[in-house]
Amino acid sequence: MKELWLPFTNTLEFQEHAELMTFTKDETFYFESGIVLIDDGLVSCHVDNDLSLIGADGSLFDAKSLIFKAWEKTFIWYLPAPLLRRMGDKEGVHNLVSWSKQQLPIWRAFILNQESVRSAILSTFIDLFIYKNRAEFHLTLDELHNRIAYYSKEMVYTACSSLSYEKAIYFSRRNNKITFSALALARYIDKKISATYTTSIRAMSD
Repeated sequence: MKELWLPFTNTLEFQEHAELMTFTKDETFYFESGIVLIDDGLVSCHVDNDLSLIGADGSLFDAKSLIFKAWEKTFIWYLPAPLLRRMGDKEGVHNLVSWSKQQLPIWRAFILNQESVRSAILSTFIDLFIYKNRAEFHLTLDELHNRIAYYSKEMVYTACSSLSYEKAIYFSRRNNKITFSALALARYIDKKISATYTTSIRAMSD
């Protein structure tokens, strides 16, 4: 997604009003309004203590009602509401605002709309990410299968192989060990869903 909004950062209005901010690992932050663009790093976003989504470099969010947590040193661009009001429809900024508001439901829908076993695997890893409070961890195939035993082990194996090929997770067939990385998952989902809005967001650079 980053390559789609990056040209916007070169506009005079952006440079006058946007703020480049740095957050350290485990630091939390929030804004009352505006848009957050993740320039580099990894964040999770929470509403009422519930995880909403994970964002990496290139992700953008409507900041309202979200509490962010940085999982590593993270750089963000913050676009305050005055900038958005000033820009209006100029440079296609309304597309940027529209995407930021739809990011959360689209992210959730992407997980739920996967083939059932793939959806179960991704949902399980996201639940463990919250429970373990770790951005990266390992499971064996047997440990994962025990958590979603309503699917056959063969189905779980096949789905893990597919997700590993797509770089959503890393699955070693040699020892049946699965590595989950929140950063890899965020980049995988962003890449998959960004194509939906490529045309409208590219209008910013026209």
